[in-house]
Amino acid sequence: MPVFKTPFNGYAVKFSPFYENRLAVATAQNFGILGNGRVHVLDLTPTPNAPITELYAFDTADAVYDCTWSEDNDNLLVTAIADGSVKLWDLALSPTSNPIRSLHEHSREVQSVDWNPVRRDSFLTSSWDDTIKLWTVDRPASVRTFKEHAYCVYSSVWNPRHGDVFASASGDSTVRIWDVREPTSTMIIPAHDFEILSCDWNKYDDCIIATASVDKSIKVWDVRNFRIPITVLNGHSYAVRKVKFSPHRDSLIASCSYDMTVCLWDYRVEDALVGRYDHHTEFAVGIDMSVLVEGLFASTGWDEFVYVWQHEEISRIPVGEDNGDSCNLIGLLLVPSPLMPRRRSSRREPRKVTLMHEFCYASLICSFCHLRCQKLCAARRGCKRGTAGGGGRSRRTRQDDTPQEEAASKEDDPLHREAEEQDKMILLKKKLLVKEEDPLHREAEEQDKMILLKKKLLVKEEDPLHRSGLGALLNEPRRQIWFGSSSQQTRRRLGDSGPLLNANGIFAVGGGEDAWVIRVALLNARGD
Repeated sequence: MPVFKTPFNGYAVKFSPFYENRLAVATAQNFGILGNGRVHVLDLTPTPNAPITELYAFDTADAVYDCTWSEDNDNLLVTAIADGSVKLWDLALSPTSNPIRSLHEHSREVQSVDWNPVRRDSFLTSSWDDTIKLWTVDRPASVRTFKEHAYCVYSSVWNPRHGDVFASASGDSTVRIWDVREPTSTMIIPAHDFEILSCDWNKYDDCIIATASVDKSIKVWDVRNFRIPITVLNGHSYAVRKVKFSPHRDSLIASCSYDMTVCLWDYRVEDALVGRYDHHTEFAVGIDMSVLVEGLFASTGWDEFVYVWQHEEISRIPVGEDNGDSCNLIGLLLVPSPLMPRRRSSRREPRKVTLMHEFCYASLICSFCHLRCQKLCAARRGCKRGTAGGGGRSRRTRQDDTPQEEAASKEDDPLHREAEEQDKMILLKKKLLVKEEDPLHREAEEQDKMILLKKKLLVKEEDPLHRSGLGALLNEPRRQIWFGSSSQQTRRRLGDSGPLLNANGIFAVGGGEDAWVIRVALLNARGD
């Protein structure tokens, strides 16, 4: 996983919409509380194991909390500064000519900045002064100020399809939907009971929005019916700082949290958490996904590190075939490690991919885990493929092998035997279930139980202690006796005083571990 060390604490990352190997990073000194800031522009070299290089770096007098790229100019970068200003940087100019503009209208820290992806001529800033401002590049002052929130506005994001609509998340526990053509907000969603730190629109459905809160949860909403959320994603152990919808998959969400993890979610399935990354050692506060490269992620945190990685779904790796990747297991995702160069498989024709079985998933335990998983899957399907020892390279059974030779090789394979045993157990369970549902089978079981009980009673009648104790009870006219099982707690041993009768009507005779119990029911005065 490529890593870049920043001199200050990381706050935000943003992939360029024009260059797939360019990334902007916003950082702040002393965790953003006091001190300077710096903006880094990094180059992600496509060569495996190559380090991330820095193309540009711009220093500021205060912390930099967020950054975004222009959708119209590939060299223009906008940053949110802790002193309440918004600074614009032009990479085509020398460092001494930057920033090209500093817009200062907010009275407190600017927390976020977002460029309009539809109109491409304006951007939004949200601030701790409870306001949101709309800006254009060609005007020195803001176009409009939106002020309805009762507390800090932590995030404001444009709708990906409607250039006049945006959403804002605030510390007043609400999300507001705005239309710049309307004088006030068009919708208020009381999304959480605590501060909302981030929100983002679904890139494929302009009515779906996700919110992240201090309450450790992520909620997905449909603005057409926002009485209840579509789903609630729980998995973080501290406040969720950032949430982002994938630009390539409509149901995939990425989040980062103060619990120092980055999580991936599929909000449309029951088991929504599909990946967890714990590479950060301090608060993870910045996350982004590349628009140009599917599956390319970047994150940053207070540990002063920027991580960039490419993830692959487990279902994309052909089962029973080694593609030469060294993989790290993270939930349902396999992340290629930079420790080994990637080797492409010589098999070129397309082949249907089969998902891993549950017992295979449990065996993914190390960096070469998928090799064992593929072996088990191949053995379970009775496949002719195996894996050679030494290096884990896949091989095929020779076409001229006879059926007897193939059968002998399978019998010698412990993985094949293990898979066969599991198949037998599954078949046995199915037969038992069928028997349990058969009424004749249940009736036969009841008869067997009665025969076994009668045999036990006959053995007990031959016991002299049993006869003496039972005879004493039978001589009393107002008592009835029947036999039944009892737990260890209700057993009473026979002492020197003879048979014992406790408060629950338990009559115990016999001694030692073979003590048995008779329950005595007292009858009424009529002897019914």
